[in-house]
Amino acid sequence: MKERDNTPVGGSKVSRRRFIVTTSICAAIAPAVPRAQSADWKPTGPMRLVVPYPPGGGNDIIARIISTRLSERLGQSAVIENKPGAAGMIGSEQVYRAAPDGHTLLVANGDTHSINPHVYANIRYNASEFGPAAGIALSDFVVVGRPDLSATTMKELVDLSRRTELTCGSHGIGSGAHVIGETMKRRHKMQLLHVPYPGSAPAIAALMGGQIDILVTPISLAIANRTRVKILGVAADRRSQVAPDMISLGEQGFPLGLGPVWIGLMAPPKTAPAVLATVNRIVNEMFQEPAGRERLSSLGLQSFSPSVAEFSAYLADDYKRWGDAVRQANIRMDLKS
Repeated sequence: MKERDNTPVGGSKVSRRRFIVTTSICAAIAPAVPRAQSADWKPTGPMRLVVPYPPGGGNDIIARIISTRLSERLGQSAVIENKPGAAGMIGSEQVYRAAPDGHTLLVANGDTHSINPHVYANIRYNASEFGPAAGIALSDFVVVGRPDLSATTMKELVDLSRRTELTCGSHGIGSGAHVIGETMKRRHKMQLLHVPYPGSAPAIAALMGGQIDILVTPISLAIANRTRVKILGVAADRRSQVAPDMISLGEQGFPLGLGPVWIGLMAPPKTAPAVLATVNRIVNEMFQEPAGRERLSSLGLQSFSPSVAEFSAYLADDYKRWGDAVRQANIRMDLKS
């Protein structure tokens, strides 16, 4: 197979700080914009929201939240199709090869577009060619320990890991959690043995059962199980908006420079700008409303409502950041046929 160039569109020179400030300003003024804006594009038949994971996960829940709003605004049904497999790549490839008419959208995330292209040598889609329709949410990871772990802070954990090797779980090889664990290991000179699980639920069950020492897990699971695990820190340089009482690794002097993973809607390559703009407007409107933000917060997610241009710039920056981390951790796999 001919090797693809997976360098994302939009370059990587956009300052993350500038993007966050810009997005915050846009979110602040959004309520003043009239809601009765007409769409520039209308689908001519049912829409498909392809979720590249099994039912019940975060992407699937998001898809069910937004499908009703898209149907209401666009006058067509929005059907959810779960296409799990190969770390989200089966469903992603299906949308990559779909007609660019706006009738098929992918409920994508950082794993499918910012991380997988660097992990898998023979990935069958070019992440940079998708149309960035709408950002939806950001999700932090948290480092948690088994209930009887002697360490209660990141410093104590680092010191412990330098004396004896610890097991560090994740929800899969090549996942964002795996990359964060390997980044901690390399940057802070820790002795960590990666233990992958087929999902976050079995991973945190193994942690609570004492089968592994620590786990890098989505913040939603950390919040739900905080009385049964040891919270060692949010794997970011700042605290999470959805759990501001949880201290970050950066605050403790152990920064990683990676940040949260995103969830958003991506369209097939060559999708018309009018389609992207219409979907972006509808989704942003929904999650700039208090009810929409509260719904995301209940899932442990932070609202993320960039414009199409801002989303494209964010994706380029995110792609480079995670790509650098994957290469430094030397995580590389082949995609099985």
